[in-house]
Amino acid sequence: MIAHDKFIHAERFSIGEVSKMTGVNSITLRAWQRRFGLLVPERTPKGHRLYSQADIELIAQIIHWLEAGVSISKIRPLLNTPQVSSYPLDNEWLQQQQALLHALSHVNASQLHHLLDEYEAHYPWLMLQQQLFEPWLRQLPQWLAQRQDGHGLSVWLKQQLDWRLKPAIRQKPSIAVLALPGSDDLDSWQLCWQLCQQGRAFVNFGSLPWPQIRLLAPRITPSIWLVVAGPKHLPLDIEDLDALPLMANNSELVSQQRGRYLVGQFAPLWDSSGCHQPLNWAELSQVLAHAGANCAGVNSTIANASDSDSDSDSDSNSESLND
Repeated sequence: MIAHDKFIHAERFSIGEVSKMTGVNSITLRAWQRRFGLLVPERTPKGHRLYSQADIELIAQIIHWLEAGVSISKIRPLLNTPQVSSYPLDNEWLQQQQALLHALSHVNASQLHHLLDEYEAHYPWLMLQQQLFEPWLRQLPQWLAQRQDGHGLSVWLKQQLDWRLKPAIRQKPSIAVLALPGSDDLDSWQLCWQLCQQGRAFVNFGSLPWPQIRLLAPRITPSIWLVVAGPKHLPLDIEDLDALPLMANNSELVSQQRGRYLVGQFAPLWDSSGCHQPLNWAELSQVLAHAGANCAGVNSTIANASDSDSDSDSDSNSESLND
């Protein structure tokens, strides 16, 4: 009864609420607890995790040290200590980039996917995209161009990365992805990966020619178009972008003309306008977070699974093995 009274009188948050507050998904929060002992949330009588305000502040510290380049396995002694910039850093992000390049150069699919599985489980997805994937993928073209086997490695890597994309498929897609001429395939992959990490349902039209887009798009009528930009010198009829159909009942998006967004490394080269506003990955995340259920697909199977905290048999077994 004492424990029950404590839950009533002290403000506590579920794992799903904490995930939304901090940007750290539920799978990662569990990994920080079970594998690294960074968090010790309370439990309800039914075994559900409850996080206090102190836990949320601890999560903010963990994020700080991760962004500074400290390995997740070395953060525990640093918690509740002054966050000084003079701490000697190994810069884990650079080491992880080198590990990915090593797996790529050896065409080692097992090692590549093991690394990516570990990173996705241990780090918030937006941090992972900004601190690891973005710099790693930006250096890849030059790195590949210096190798005789560069083209073969590029094709192989694209196949491996595409294999990891698992969009929500049990709901009607409310997001459409389109790649403009000259856009970077890796920009498209980063966009689709971000949508998958958020459990979004989407249709990827790729670089399908405009005549085909005009025929197929009305059957989808998405709430948001995410357009991967290409170099600005390539010809593009802006009216084609403006003509991309939006969901008819999404009056708020249509009236604000904010249903079509340019993303990717070339997006900043284009003039911003209401219908095709350039976005970076963090801004895109904010747009999707505030776009509402019509655009977000928030009830996807992936999202529900990651936010569940009922401690299934597999979850309980994992805790006993890692304690």
